[in-house]
Amino acid sequence: MTPVLLFDGECVLCNGLVQFILRVDRSGTLRFGSLQGKFAGEMQVRHPVLCNVDSVAWVERRNGSELVLVRSDAV
Repeated sequence: MTPVLLFDGECVLCNGLVQFILRVDRSGTLRFGSLQGKFAGEMQVRHPVLCNVDSVAWVERRNGSELVLVRSDAV
């Protein structure tokens, strides 16, 4: 799984930052998903720590398991 940055899809600042990164990340290195979206919902089932996140989370596969970092750890 490619690393995914989950962000608050209802936050205007967060959306603006994601749009900016998408414009400058020409190689498509980063993936993004809204905390209110389907992917985040599926991740919340496996990682309940995501249920109360209202800012950012980083999800990646490392050594065969999923690593989930939230808030300042994600940044």
